[in-house]
Amino acid sequence: MKEKILNEIIVNSHPFEKRIAILENNKLVEIFAEKKNQNVMVGNIYKGIVKDVLPGMGAAFIDVGLSRTAFLHYKDINPKFLFGEKKIKMGKDSSKIESILHPHQEVIVVQVTKDPLGKKGARLTGKISLPGKFLVFIPNGNRIAISKNRENIASRKILGVYPQRQPNCHFQKDRLSKKILKKIKHPNIGLIVRTESEGNTEEEFAQEYNGLFKTWKLIEKQIKYAKPPVCIFDENDLSYTLIRDLFSSNVDRLIIDDKNMRNKIISRLKDISPELIQRIELYQEDSPIFDAYGIEKEMETIFQSKVFLPSGGNILIQQTEALVAIDVNTGSFTGKKNYDDTIKKTNMEAAYEIARQIRLRDLSGIMVIDFIDMKREKDKEEVLQVLKSFLKRDRAKNKKMPLKIVVNPNVKEFFENNPELLKDVDNKLEIIGDSKIAQDKFKIYSLENNEDITTKYNA
Repeated sequence: MKEKILNEIIVNSHPFEKRIAILENNKLVEIFAEKKNQNVMVGNIYKGIVKDVLPGMGAAFIDVGLSRTAFLHYKDINPKFLFGEKKIKMGKDSSKIESILHPHQEVIVVQVTKDPLGKKGARLTGKISLPGKFLVFIPNGNRIAISKNRENIASRKILGVYPQRQPNCHFQKDRLSKKILKKIKHPNIGLIVRTESEGNTEEEFAQEYNGLFKTWKLIEKQIKYAKPPVCIFDENDLSYTLIRDLFSSNVDRLIIDDKNMRNKIISRLKDISPELIQRIELYQEDSPIFDAYGIEKEMETIFQSKVFLPSGGNILIQQTEALVAIDVNTGSFTGKKNYDDTIKKTNMEAAYEIARQIRLRDLSGIMVIDFIDMKREKDKEEVLQVLKSFLKRDRAKNKKMPLKIVVNPNVKEFFENNPELLKDVDNKLEIIGDSKIAQDKFKIYSLENNEDITTKYNA
């Protein structure tokens, strides 16, 4: 029987910082933060007013409510957003911009593509898009396009020393099957499939698409009623992120300590997911909300290398430039039965905790997990299944490539002596020893073209 997971989102709203914590069965698994002084505007969508039109530059300056007017070039104008239902023909001559825009004209909707810098205002476009993790959502479009970097990813296999999720849907050899997305999307919506989508299931695509579609419905409401100049969508606003990516039917409770933020979220949900409103609670106790749910205490352990397990064992997490090494120890746990049962229990607890720490610390790259040796094959399989099960909850995707890895001879010998670490890797993988490379360093080459791609994994 599948274990029922209690999913909760705890929101702490402070004048200088907003924080979102995700709990599973009262344990912290993810944390997000937004500081007030983060003046990032790229991706924000505004309703604005034309201040000046310069035919010689083929551009216009738009007041969107910032300290400086923003710049909109003729080639970035989208008539569908500027003029609503009215059809306008645009030629290639940018000097004709004055026949389309004029001072004091209300611009329906524009999006920031470049932040203000020095004396220069923000750069705008009328070609609106909403980027997700796997898809880019394009209103008033219809095409389903595939990112150029995505074309050859479908044939790549999985690299990793811990198990990966297996997709339920399959992609064509050289390109993503568009059938799934045609089934999911609404008319007059375009989509770009991002490189990170490789291996996605139909459910994962649908979940992200629905989140982006909900966000767009909220923006459409603002387009209709908001008075310019005004920001109608803040890409960096955690409340949008919460509604789009986090708060779904899988969440049992959303608890917020700020009445205004709660009301804003409820207002946004009324038109798109009214059934979720009853799951929102206002926290009104005297003690800080993150203290009340034990979140502050758990956050303190994120930077500690040793994490203790319920039965007295522990895991030791060590990050190097080459890989993340995780060691499992019994610690003070001796068990009430025999030694084999003690080891199995420690490894089972460690499998869950390792998956949680990977999410909580946002660990990535090559990971080597050294579980305590077990004699019984049945026990090994159970521990492996626990690890697989909890890793599936991680919303982060993993890259899949065939590779050549050059390491210190001692590291190469370690892999040769522990072949089980790579038993789940079904792609072609070469490990080469080189005495010139330090033990905590490595080089990675693509087997497809022998390209050095070390920096992608060594950041």
